[in-house]
Amino acid sequence: TENSDAIFKPQRLKIFSGDTENVTLSILGGNATTPNDTVFVSYENTPFIYGWNTIELPVNLDLRNIFWVVISSDSIINSAASYGNGAHSYYWVQTTETDGYFANMQDYNFHSELLFTFEGIFTSNVHNLEFAKFNYINNSVNPQIYSPQIKIINNGMNPISNIKVNINIDSSAPDFNPYVKEIDFPNELSAGDSLFINAPDSLNISFSEEFSQYNFQAILSCSDTLDFSYDNSQGYSLNYFPNSQDIFLLENFLISSDPLNTDLWNYQSSADSPDFLKINYFPAAYDSPYQNAESLSRFNFYSGIGYPTTIMNGSERLTNFNDNYQSKFQTFADSLNLQKTFISNQENYGSYNDEGKMTFRAILNNQETYLFSNFASSLKLFVALIQDSFDDVVPQNLFRGFISSSTGDNINLNNQETGEISLEWNKADFETIPADDWNNCKIVYWIQSNDKIYFVSSLNISDFEHLVSNDDENAPQISLKTGPNPFNPIISKYKIIFNDKKRENSIIKIFNIKGQLVRRLFNDKKNPITYWDGRDSNNSNCASGIYFMKIFNNKKTFNKKIILVK
Repeated sequence: TENSDAIFKPQRLKIFSGDTENVTLSILGGNATTPNDTVFVSYENTPFIYGWNTIELPVNLDLRNIFWVVISSDSIINSAASYGNGAHSYYWVQTTETDGYFANMQDYNFHSELLFTFEGIFTSNVHNLEFAKFNYINNSVNPQIYSPQIKIINNGMNPISNIKVNINIDSSAPDFNPYVKEIDFPNELSAGDSLFINAPDSLNISFSEEFSQYNFQAILSCSDTLDFSYDNSQGYSLNYFPNSQDIFLLENFLISSDPLNTDLWNYQSSADSPDFLKINYFPAAYDSPYQNAESLSRFNFYSGIGYPTTIMNGSERLTNFNDNYQSKFQTFADSLNLQKTFISNQENYGSYNDEGKMTFRAILNNQETYLFSNFASSLKLFVALIQDSFDDVVPQNLFRGFISSSTGDNINLNNQETGEISLEWNKADFETIPADDWNNCKIVYWIQSNDKIYFVSSLNISDFEHLVSNDDENAPQISLKTGPNPFNPIISKYKIIFNDKKRENSIIKIFNIKGQLVRRLFNDKKNPITYWDGRDSNNSNCASGIYFMKIFNNKKTFNKKIILVK
């Protein structure tokens, strides 16, 4: 560089080892032929593995003079170094109990070199203050109490005083007053030193457990310098949601003829993982008839660069199909157990008629979480049609296409809001699926931000209700008795008694006054009595109010208003 003030500040030492062992590693001063007693840094009993090892170095390490990297090892020299002529490496020759000397490896016919390199930054003789870390952590005794962790590093060559950090916290939660705090650090921060603030009680803030999203922003400033170069801002959002995700989406992008796919199936099936809904895409055009344009769009959504590629719950690409794939898959799969969602309840329902018209409806609820508007606006809804394949070449859960657009529909679900999915299509829209194969298909739908999936669910087409057209307005209704009405589920259940001599299997649906499906019951034709216990599909007690019951039985129907009181 032409700038004479520029210096290199090492941050990490990377060194190659030919064995797995513990060594003593030191960086010493010295001259061109031998090290001296100046110890820059020393690490005893350092574990090395075969290959490259990374050692984090102190932030104030200054190596502007000649220095030596010294390793004390029990291994044979040739096995602990690379092939070379040894001209740049030395080894210790012990001559007496207390004395010895360094001998050049080339002079003694060794054919090896010690391989090492440094990673770091170039800096100059100006003020350079780095805002290296900023986050809030909660108190182990009282989880509602949070306090900041802050790390500031002086990467320059001059001391800096009068540092300030301005912290701003806001939230979309009602009645949350923005938190603004200025922290002064009047003491001098020497060149190369760091300042670490670890969650002091004086900076505590209480976050209500009812709300789960906060926006944190911190700005670093200093009033004493004019030539001030720094990374001066840090910010993040706390996305912690109250409900666990029980199912995760596993998306595989494949080439049907690629033998690596066999390894993928074996690795995935052998891993002890959470429950996955799998979707297998064939984006390559020569994978006809399995490939389609929407497969390629989905591949490009993840900026895919090659096949096979696996995406786990929207946020990870696992592309190395070799000995470490199973380990990577297992590690990431285990981490999914910690994933949370803001979706607190969901219902779905599907139907079809003899003309091939398919209808799908799902209701999603967010009863507990306030979402930031920028986060909520990033949420997309995807609804895909998947076919279970029994082909020897094509794996099960083959992607057939999106019912909605490939980019998905926006869905905003703020606190106590309900999102409804209502879709219609015809079987003829998917002409590659034979009529007999539709019962091997399913609808998979999920909510996804740019880099993460927050909710996944599905419904088998075999569970869709067959709607028989009824053009006769005078068609007989179901003969039954119901009651009591009003009813109190604490005292007795709501009873439904079928009187038809030739009873058929019946579907019973309970809706609330908003038209939302609350409960779905089934009546076996062998049993004349069915009960509703006043609970919804999540086994939670329904609130007092008006409900509507609709019963489907072949060509017969029945509608009833129910009053639930407590």
